[in-house]
Amino acid sequence: MNRLYSILVNFKFRLFFAVFVAIFFIYQGISIRWIGYESKPVVMIDEFNYAWTGLSLRSTGLPTSWTTYPDLYKNGIIGFNFGTTDGLTMKTQNKIVNVGDFRKNAKPIIAVEEMDIGEGVKQFSFVMPFFDRPPLGGLIYSLGVDKDTQSFSDVKAEEFRKVSLILGVITSILIYFVTVLVSGSPWISVLAVATYNTVPTFVFASRYALAENIVAPLVLGQLLLIITMIKKKNCILKKYFLGFFLAGLLGGLAVITKESSLGFSVGLISLFLYLKYSSKQIFFFLGGFIIPILNYLIWGLWIQGNTFINIFLANISRPFAGSLKFLMTLQSLRFQDFPIDGWWIWSFFSIFLVCLYHNKKYLLLTIPLISHLLLVIFLGGANYPWYYLAITPFLAIFSSIIIAELFRFPNIQVLLVFFLLAYFEAGL
Repeated sequence: MNRLYSILVNFKFRLFFAVFVAIFFIYQGISIRWIGYESKPVVMIDEFNYAWTGLSLRSTGLPTSWTTYPDLYKNGIIGFNFGTTDGLTMKTQNKIVNVGDFRKNAKPIIAVEEMDIGEGVKQFSFVMPFFDRPPLGGLIYSLGVDKDTQSFSDVKAEEFRKVSLILGVITSILIYFVTVLVSGSPWISVLAVATYNTVPTFVFASRYALAENIVAPLVLGQLLLIITMIKKKNCILKKYFLGFFLAGLLGGLAVITKESSLGFSVGLISLFLYLKYSSKQIFFFLGGFIIPILNYLIWGLWIQGNTFINIFLANISRPFAGSLKFLMTLQSLRFQDFPIDGWWIWSFFSIFLVCLYHNKKYLLLTIPLISHLLLVIFLGGANYPWYYLAITPFLAIFSSIIIAELFRFPNIQVLLVFFLLAYFEAGL
């Protein structure tokens, strides 16, 4: 009997059993996400946009997609050419454009096409080269599209959303390891994985084929590297500052997926300075961080520098939306026909509680998260619900930390808030 008890309380046994339970919830998450993933929640034009960008870039070397800035492409000092879409590229003056031809006459090509992507026939302004978004997100989502796809209109939501399902699994695995390292509790990790894979808001949000759902695993991977180096004294990642370089590299890849993810890395650098990390550690982090961003800037300037700069400046000059938009988003993710789930606001309340009672223990999570939220708010991203998709893993982790605390140290006030927010509002 004593032997059995010693096995049950052994940390390695608990860790192994927790991993088994976490795998079960990840499997359940796959099943839940798969049901109706191609149409629920409502597919957005932006999701097609990513797939179109990646497909055209892989096919022709030039990104082509629907733009929200047609006037900026038209009114540049170099002018523009009218054209038509032809397969996954464009044609102007009855000639299909490739990279070589474009470089000889580097003017944006604009085409207005009619297309039905599930909401009836609409007109879309396609542009080549497309600079509205960095290319990495599009390249990743285009991997799910059938290789025999011949035109933009042939792209289907069930193809690129399959990539989101895979990203959901990767994110779940990273949630487990990040949480177990930072909390020291396998069961908080299991709870975080279960939350991410069963709470309706998180499940539906993870189906979107949007850049933020790529940023999430990149940032978690970045944090995993940093936390591993802190927790493991003889970690190989510390050798030659490899871990800091790789963490910076993941941060840079996140930025060329979605520019607003810069906030996560800014938060980490601020934390490094606060904790008095060595200048070499910060240098290697910045070195890895700059490499993908520098390559992206060189690529854009090489293709068409004037247009690239105009679009880049338009993206970073959105006006401050004020705190009201952020407060509205606290209630729910305001996508079309998206379910209202009380767990969403409970998760934000959990961030406040963690910062209040466990700030020092979870600094590696709270500082990057708050830095990202501040950047999103002040750059005008608070207007748009998709900017919050990147933080869903953090919300799952923080809510799980507080729920675990309630089991250990019951608090009637927090329990009431939990049931009122997480369950009562979900029924409204």
